[in-house]
Amino acid sequence: MRLRSWTRCGLLILATAPALALAGLGTDEADEPKPRAVLAGHTAGIYTMAQSHDGKLLATGGDEGRIGLWELPSGRLIKQFQAHRQRVSGLVFAPDDKTLVSVSFDTTGRVWELPSGRLLTELKDHTDRIGTVALSPDGRLVATGGFDHRIKLWDAKTGRELAVMNGHGSRVSVVSFLADGKTLATAGHDGAARLWDVAEVLGR
Repeated sequence: MRLRSWTRCGLLILATAPALALAGLGTDEADEPKPRAVLAGHTAGIYTMAQSHDGKLLATGGDEGRIGLWELPSGRLIKQFQAHRQRVSGLVFAPDDKTLVSVSFDTTGRVWELPSGRLLTELKDHTDRIGTVALSPDGRLVATGGFDHRIKLWDAKTGRELAVMNGHGSRVSVVSFLADGKTLATAGHDGAARLWDVAEVLGR
């Protein structure tokens, strides 16, 4: 079992390749979680997932490069589509839940319109697999971290590369904007975490 998370509607998500289970917990502490729904549709392992901010959607990303969109809390499949050529390694919803950003081991990031799944723009310039992604609180900036040791900032609307940071000596495992959007935190397999001033990085 690779993924475990709580939905905003109080369900526990348990992921086992290639399906998810939504579990409602009993009142007795001795009760084991009982699946409320099984979200089956991927043809390979589910590697990553994200919840919409309003708690009504769950996005899943699989090893086969597909993205699934599921209704919560029912678990009904709304749409599934081929998003990448390789594993989907990260997903994040925009603050307004109208778009979804995905990154992949195929070295690209992509921005999708929801719920149609229409491709809006592509983020292309990492030289190795992308393993992590984050959106700024205002939804304007995308941050990606790659196996090429680089962190990149992109315009979420146009896909234009805005900045490159080379502060890690190994692959970047986590990127996260702080709540005010002015600082980006990154962590890598070099054993270090770093804080970046977003305005300074962008030369503003």
